[in-house]
Amino acid sequence: MKEYGHRAVYELDIINPRWREDPTYLLNIIGSTLDTADLSKLKTEQKEKCEQAWKEIREKVPSRKHKSIKKLVGKAQSGAAVREKTKSVLAEAMEAYRMIAQELGIRFYERGFIENREDVYFCTWPELTSIINGAWDGTGLQYLISDRKATKEEMERISPPDIILGQVPKYAETITIL
Repeated sequence: MKEYGHRAVYELDIINPRWREDPTYLLNIIGSTLDTADLSKLKTEQKEKCEQAWKEIREKVPSRKHKSIKKLVGKAQSGAAVREKTKSVLAEAMEAYRMIAQELGIRFYERGFIENREDVYFCTWPELTSIINGAWDGTGLQYLISDRKATKEEMERISPPDIILGQVPKYAETITIL
């Protein structure tokens, strides 16, 4: 938790709790694999898949390109590691924003700007800072929050398309927006 507690499910959205706040998801994942995880079997399967991929490459790709492919695979692996490290650093920054938002949620709730502490997650930073700086008295803020909550609920009812071809998504089912 000390090293990765800043991570979360959909961690780039500050509305979602960090693992150090609520480790339920993480503990469930660990618990579900505790009795079934077999690291040596996993490594063996990974090695077999890698060997199978290289076998196919040797069979289907001219040998003069093998060296380039190995180099590209190495770059892809390095790139994936950099991506994960970068995302982790970004998640740490998002945790700081979340902590600030939580404190503002408490203060804004106590002062009557918002109906629930969690409503702060439906505010923009400019809105929050304009209230803090005294440039805005918060009139209408709860209306904006209610509208954003309704929009979020509406968006969550939409099923994403199975396939996106070209510019217009093709849906497998009819979508009704209320």
